[in-house]
Amino acid sequence: VFVRAAELDKLMLTIGHEIGHVLTPTLRNEHDEEAKAFAFSLAWMNTIRENNIAGIGNNILPAPAQNGLHDVAFSFVLKLIENGTRAWEAFLQLARGALSIREQPITVEA
Repeated sequence: VFVRAAELDKLMLTIGHEIGHVLTPTLRNEHDEEAKAFAFSLAWMNTIRENNIAGIGNNILPAPAQNGLHDVAFSFVLKLIENGTRAWEAFLQLARGALSIREQPITVEA
């Protein structure tokens, strides 16, 4: 995993997202793959917040690119969490192929 130098909160968020990609094999559907990475990064952020690692717990705020891929995948994961699925569980289900964004309508606002 390679990341650019950045403020610690942004760096940790990026690292968590990229680790979410490489922990399991790449999924065939790009939206599922991004959702998997975001689910992991949200679980990662929860751990950072709960333990206030490096004093950045309150500073981590995800802001995915608004490109029809990252924003859609992130919104999908947020909806799962709002409906009671823990981020770690969403990551595991996506990684196993037991959950897919393909089952949800994908809309992009202009």
